[in-house]
Amino acid sequence: MTLFFRAFFSVIGAISALLTIFSSVNSQFSTYYAGYVIETYIGIAILSSIISLIITRERSNIDVKISDRVMLNVKYGDIFAEHGITVIPVNDFFDVLVDDEVISRNTL
Repeated sequence: MTLFFRAFFSVIGAISALLTIFSSVNSQFSTYYAGYVIETYIGIAILSSIISLIITRERSNIDVKISDRVMLNVKYGDIFAEHGITVIPVNDFFDVLVDDEVISRNTL
C-alpha cells in the first residue's frame, strides 16, 4: 500500500509540474481549466490513481537482462509447482572452514 501512495503522489507531482510548465509557456493554456478547478483536481486524482495502479500491479515474473547471453527470469509464487525451474540457493554468510562438509577442498 505504501508503494501505491508513493507512486500516486509521484504521478500527481509530475502532472502538476507539467501543468505548471505548460501554463508558464503558453498563457492561454491556463484559461482552458481556469473555471473547472474541482473538475481538474478530480481528473488529476483519477488519472493518478489509474497510473499508480498500473505501476504497482502485481507481477507474475520479471525478466532481467544480465548480459548479452544471460537472461534472468524472476518468478513469484510456488516454484515447486512448476517443472523445469532451476533454484539457485544463496548463502548470506562467508564460510571459511574447509572441512569437506560446508566447503569442499576440491572447489578451492
